[in-house]
Amino acid sequence: MKNPYSELLQVMREQGAKYNPPTIEIGQIISATPLKIKINDLQLDKSDIYINDSIKSSLIAGDLVAVLPMTDRQKFIVLCKVVSL
Repeated sequence: MKNPYSELLQVMREQGAKYNPPTIEIGQIISATPLKIKINDLQLDKSDIYINDSIKSSLIAGDLVAVLPMTDRQKFIVLCKVVSL
């Protein structure tokens, strides 16, 4: 028998996600060629990424980038390179 509380919790998570879009995250370039980016414990490769065309040739290992997960969190958009002051 299914736990009704677990089912209710799952419905709440699904409905709540509709109104809470993904937030911009900071990723670190692990490798420029081939492109690999690390966000927390998640490593992305070129099949996971859409990238701003104006920065793709200037990234090097160690650079920080602003990354926006798409709604399904299967693809990510690299918006720009970022630096700390």
